Amino acid sequence: MGGVELKDISYSYPDGTVALRNVSWSIGGGQKVAILGPNGAGKSTLLKILAGLVFPDSGSVIVDGEELSKKNADVLRTKMGVLFQDPDDQIFMPRVWDDVAFGPINLGLPPERVRELVETSLEVVHMQGHADRVPHHMSYGEKKRVAIAGILAMEPDILLLDEPTSNLDPKGRRELIEILGGLDKTMIVATHDVNAATLLADRGFVLNERKLAEGTLRDVFSQSTLLEKANLDVPDITKLFMSLRENGVTVDKLPLSIEEALKELSDILGNKKKRRQGPV
Repeated sequence: MGGVELKDISYSYPDGTVALRNVSWSIGGGQKVAILGPNGAGKSTLLKILAGLVFPDSGSVIVDGEELSKKNADVLRTKMGVLFQDPDDQIFMPRVWDDVAFGPINLGLPPERVRELVETSLEVVHMQGHADRVPHHMSYGEKKRVAIAGILAMEPDILLLDEPTSNLDPKGRRELIEILGGLDKTMIVATHDVNAATLLADRGFVLNERKLAEGTLRDVFSQSTLLEKANLDVPDITKLFMSLRENGVTVDKLPLSIEEALKELSDILGNKKKRRQGPV
């Protein structure tokens, strides 16, 4: 399963504006990592550099042990699937089936294998039975799922996802997080949705032109001063327990998810009950 390494990456836009400065980072195969940062932090640019869609002014990208270059970009790109922020930038065929099949067909796969990949990918994103629909008549959330199906049909080892939950209604957001969370891939998610990050990733990487922090999400979200400087917040569930702690409630571990919050609440209530009962 694909691993990626960034070595001292710097990049400026054509007008001279610095997007990334001396960014180094290593992602092991199978890891799920969130790139956290405000709008304009360079998250989307970093994903494009990882995918070989643009090349850095300096530094290097290593994909599965091989340095990415203009000569081998087409080959190494087959290891990566990119989800753009706006699915209308990605979907262009007249039918859902045609769009999902586009990549496998262009890889020269036989028709039987193409059909198998299309059907499997549509099933994974809960869009089976929609193969003959016109993508541009679909809801925004359905379009995102079709775009993901097109990526999965290429069988990439690495998924690069740019703000996957943006502009989705609550139901569409829940469905997309469930789909992405069930994928057994190396996953790099660029987002400022910290609540989604806790459901999609295990590790965090805080970016604002430079790398500001890196570690487990718990480590990252414990650095409130750094997050504030990066115009980021902690997840809502974590914020609630921070408030409880500030108001005198003993909280052993700040939860990042509802499941962790329920366990922490159970421990808090259990300890209170023991104190009321006193020694046996």
